[in-house]
Order: sequence, then structure tokens, then C-alpha cells
Amino acid sequence: MNYLISIIVPTYNRAHLIGETLNSVLAQTYINWECIIIDDGSSDNTFEVLDRYVMLDKRFNYFSRPKEKLKGPSSCRNFGIEKSLGQYIVFLDSDDLITKNCLEDRINFARLNVDYDLWVFRTKTFQEEVNDTGRIFNSIMKTYSDAAYLYKFLDGSNPFCVTGPLWMASFIKAINGFDERLSVFEDPELHIRAFLNNCRSKTCFSVQYDSFYRINSQKFDWSKNKERVIKTHESAFLLFEKYLKEHNKVMRINCINFFKNNILFDGTFYDSVRFYGLYLRFNIFNFKQIILVPIIILYKLIKIENVKGLGVYKLRNTIFN
Repeated sequence: MNYLISIIVPTYNRAHLIGETLNSVLAQTYINWECIIIDDGSSDNTFEVLDRYVMLDKRFNYFSRPKEKLKGPSSCRNFGIEKSLGQYIVFLDSDDLITKNCLEDRINFARLNVDYDLWVFRTKTFQEEVNDTGRIFNSIMKTYSDAAYLYKFLDGSNPFCVTGPLWMASFIKAINGFDERLSVFEDPELHIRAFLNNCRSKTCFSVQYDSFYRINSQKFDWSKNKERVIKTHESAFLLFEKYLKEHNKVMRINCINFFKNNILFDGTFYDSVRFYGLYLRFNIFNFKQIILVPIIILYKLIKIENVKGLGVYKLRNTIFN
């Protein structure tokens, strides 16, 4: 039987990159696919690029995110899930690529291992051209059990990315897809929820890698993208709040690192207070941190954290040593 695979691609202002992504879909050796592209309100010429592909091949379908849905990749992917007809689903970001054998290899592996909900494949990172970096995204693990994957996602290791799996469509629909409140960390949250809902996974080792995850070659300047900072902090708070009650021991280091690297240095006073309260509620901070973190928060409130001679940086190092 020739199974239909639905490829779901959210996009936003990627007119300069999405053509490469869609060309990698067109090149597939497996032909029974549909590619559903959901635009998140682009202001560039994305529509013109997508229109060419829709005219070129009827397997491409283009939609705009419904206005009543929240902006972000989660709601776009969920809308794509609603529109999909395939028995299997692959998520592909609009700047990433897949090898020409990707779908064929994935469906063959799934049909040889039928009693699963999720099949995991390796992804390789790249910057401008494939193979310009040598890193395989997937974590090397002692065991590739469902429990091990759950642990890795809870502790922030994220052993595979959103492009890596082939999903059974019925399963991802049963768990209601992505959490639309999250615009960052939305795929780790999905994977956590999948494994908490008894997702049965099978990892493929016979294929070296079958997808390419694009990474930014330039160091991201958080100071120039306040909107991204706000979304990251909000998504992290929602993610932690959702799972800390049951998994605070596993998530503790992840939570501490996020606070140390993001909130303490780049977060607002409001962020600091909110995360501090959340961590107190779920016993994330140790005694020293409970006592000393409020001093840093006070410095933020009166905006003197950068004044020399106050020992702020020494205090920051003391808190997390």
C-alpha cells in the first residue's frame, strides 16, 4: 500500500530560504506526499514564492494562518495537522532540508516496525550549505527507550529536533498537537507530552542522517531582538510551570541554567520575580539561592546592577557556584 505522508511547513518571512526547503521536498524518491505550508503573516514576498510551487505541483498546498489563531509556529503546525490527509506526518521548518531518500527511508522503516507511534531519525546541522558543519543533532544515549527520551527532554537536553521524527498522524491528533501558547520550546513540549501519553518510539540507526537543521552562523544578539527575548522567557515559564509539579527533580538543572543564563542577566524585574516565585513553589532553589537571588532582583528594581563596586558580578557567581 502506498501510504500518504503529510509534510507540514510553518513559515514567516522566509521567502529567501523556503525555496531550498521545498526543492528538497520536490526531489523525494517517494512520491506519495502532500506538503502543507502555513504562512504566519509574512510581510515579504513569501506568497509569490509559494504560489509558484503550488502552480508547479498540486501536491503543494498553501494556507494563511486563520486570524482567530494565535501567531506562532505551534498554531500554524496545528492548522496544518487539521488540513492533512496523510497517515503519517513529518514537520519541516521553512529553512531546513531533507535528503532525497528521506521519506522513502522513513516509510520503509516504519512499515518494518509497525507497532509504534513515532520513528526517530538523525538530523545534521548546517549553516549555509549542507555538510558545512559536522554535528549530528541527535544525542548519543546509552539506551533509546521512551523513558530515556522523556528524561532527556525534561532535563533540557532535547535529544532530537522537530524535523527528526516521522509521526503516526492518529497519535499526534490524539494528543492535540502543539501547545499553541508556546512560540519557543514548542517541540520539546510536544515530545514531553507525547512520551507522558505512552508514545511508543523506534529509533533508526541504519540511516546516518536524513534531514538538515539550519543554524545561525552569527552569534544571536539578544539585545537587538527584544520580542524574541520576551517570547523565549514566556514560553520557558509556561513549559516549566506545566511540568515542574511532577518532574521538578529531573528539571531542576534545566531550570537553574535558564535562570542563570537568561533571566538573571537579560530578564526584566518582572521576569525575575515571576521565575523566582515559580521556583520557590516547586523547590528548585537551594537555601543559598533563596536568600541571595532577591538581592539581585532588588538591584534590578533600582537599576543599579551595573554600578561598579557593588559586587554584583561576584554575588552572581556566588549564587550558582
